[in-house]
Amino acid sequence: MIVTKILDSQDLIDDARALLYNEYIKIGLWQFSDDNPSKLKVVTKNKRNFLVDRIDQHAIWFGAFDGDK
Repeated sequence: MIVTKILDSQDLIDDARALLYNEYIKIGLWQFSDDNPSKLKVVTKNKRNFLVDRIDQHAIWFGAFDGDK
């Protein structure tokens, strides 16, 4: 069963940001320019890497999950 929910806590949002980093940068080996139009950047906090953009503080986050995936 697929469940969609709003990520309404900082921990859940940080988990999503870390997942984006893991999938795109670590596993996908995606290289992007520091001067990219969306201002995507990697931020490290508490020894965790996150992929964030310039409007990240104003974004609405939601997740679609299938079990624990």
